[in-house]
Formats: sequence, structure tokens, C-alpha cells
Amino acid sequence: MTAAALTLFPEVPAIFARRNAGDFVESEHPRDGAGKFKDAGAGAQAVRESLTITNTNVTRDDALKELVSLAGKPLENEETGIMAEINRVQRGKIVSGAALEKSKANGFTAGQHNAAAARMKTLWKHAILMETRPDEDGDKNIASIKRFAAPVIFEGETAAAYITAKESVRHGHRIYSLELTEIKKLRDKGEMPSGSPEGRLAPGAFEEIERRLLAKVNPEKTNACPPRLIRRPATAAEILNRARRLYAYS
Repeated sequence: MTAAALTLFPEVPAIFARRNAGDFVESEHPRDGAGKFKDAGAGAQAVRESLTITNTNVTRDDALKELVSLAGKPLENEETGIMAEINRVQRGKIVSGAALEKSKANGFTAGQHNAAAARMKTLWKHAILMETRPDEDGDKNIASIKRFAAPVIFEGETAAAYITAKESVRHGHRIYSLELTEIKKLRDKGEMPSGSPEGRLAPGAFEEIERRLLAKVNPEKTNACPPRLIRRPATAAEILNRARRLYAYS
């Protein structure tokens, strides 16, 4: 960047650092011990295995036992860095009859729903944020309602675990809902993807969500180095024009 550009827009370096850091999802591009990008295939294969459920002979009590073991433990979502917990009220909702009926209505069995509930720590870790919105009832104690989706594989077929997290002003995020569904049905689920002020899925938003979910469980489709990092240097004019647009929204 030229000295003139820095003089006119001293905030540009900080803006670009913040925007680019926000675009980059570290978990999708694993590094080795030296911090260099490593073979993403191996890392993605491990993720695929962790999201593959082969034993669906899981009862509600089995799922509850696994969820109880998570009580009071902050669980991290890799994409957003959000730490969430699952305590008594939330685990009851995750394996409730109402939650199970939603999964069954989408063609999944009770065993599959319970097996996914028992794997919630892993599903939450790899989930993608679809939507952030206010509480529908305007409860001032609720900072936000967030909808996530994580890929989960049953018998070689990739489905979606649709997860709801409630952000309490006092207690932070709690995971309190699970629904198994086909990935294509997520198109009707998300209403306000992160960064979308329109209150609905923007054109191409579902396709991007679908692509990212499938990339997590298909190692051959994952690049070790993201394409966005391989591009020609911007000209001074391009930098100034982009800086003006970004600065207007910061």
C-alpha cells in the first residue's frame, strides 16, 4: 500500500486484518506443528470419521448419560469460537419427545436421533452458523437465538443435525435443541444467515452452506490452502476503492 493511501485511510490495515481474519476458518485448513498448512486430506478424514455414526442402537437413556457427562463443561464451536454448555434443562429438550418427533417426521429413527444427541459435543464442534436473530417474544434476558447445522453420516449418507443455541444475557450460550433433517431441507430453516440484514436466505446462501457442510465430510473436496489466499496483488486504486466501501460499514 502506498504512503498516500495510508495517510488518507490510516484505518485500512486494521480493517483488512479484521475482515480477512473473519473470512478465514482455521479449522478448515489444518496446520502442522510448525504452523505450516499440512495435508488437509488427513485432517478432513479424521473429521469425517468423527461425524460418522455407525451404531444407532442408542436409547434415550444412553443419550442422556452422554449429555450428563457434559454438564458444566464449556463446549467450543470451531467456526465461531462460541463456548456453549448443556445442562439439565437443555439436555431434556435435546432428547425430548417433541425433538424426536421432528427428526422422525424427517425420516430418521429414534435410534439415529439418540445417537446424534450422544455425539452432540462433536456435532457442535463442527457445526456451521446459519442464522442469528433476536428472541421471538422479545425477552430482554435473551441476547440472541442462533441456528447451526452440522453434517452427520448414517449408512454412508450425509444428513444434517440442525442445532439451536440460546444466548442468555446472564449465562451465555446454551445448546437446547436438536433435529435431524436432510441437508436440502435446510433451505427452509435458515432465515437470517450471519451478516444478512434482509432476514432471509440471500441468493446463493443455501448453496454455500451446503458446500461447506459437505466439504467437512469429503476430504477430496477440501483444499489445504484456501483459494482466496492465492490471488494477484491488488492495485493501489483497488485497495483505495475497497477501503472506502469497507470503511463505510465499519
